Amino acid sequence: MKFTTIIALPALMALSVSAAPAELIKRKTCTLTWHGSHSYGGGGPGQEPIDNLAFSLEVVGGGKHYSAVKDPNGPNNSFSYTVGTAGWGGLHEIKTGAAYNGAGSSWYSCALVKQGVTWEGTVKKSVIHSGTVSVTDDDCFIDFPCAE
Repeated sequence: MKFTTIIALPALMALSVSAAPAELIKRKTCTLTWHGSHSYGGGGPGQEPIDNLAFSLEVVGGGKHYSAVKDPNGPNNSFSYTVGTAGWGGLHEIKTGAAYNGAGSSWYSCALVKQGVTWEGTVKKSVIHSGTVSVTDDDCFIDFPCAE
């Protein structure tokens, strides 16, 4: 009887791992997103025209959430930041960088490095909100494994 129990336990464990619900698998993926916003225009009677850039960095997924306003810290609207384990709640720090095209109101690229592995980002199409002042919202995002 003991022999049957020992054989059945590994088989049961293998079955439970392969039958993991989709929502558990999804939680293993985190997304790092560089958000950019370019507000420009105005200049009506008695008003100065505006031309403002604002940026933030966000990491979500696997029960983790990190969000912070970021300023370019390199030439030509480029970014290079390290998010420590305490910041985003992961097991390893994240080094991330991005480059923003202020004239075109869009990201050139973004990437992250975690444990020596580099993930390249995807630039989403800009969304333009037109009016007296136009606002262009842009994202560059990277999906990567949360738990590793």
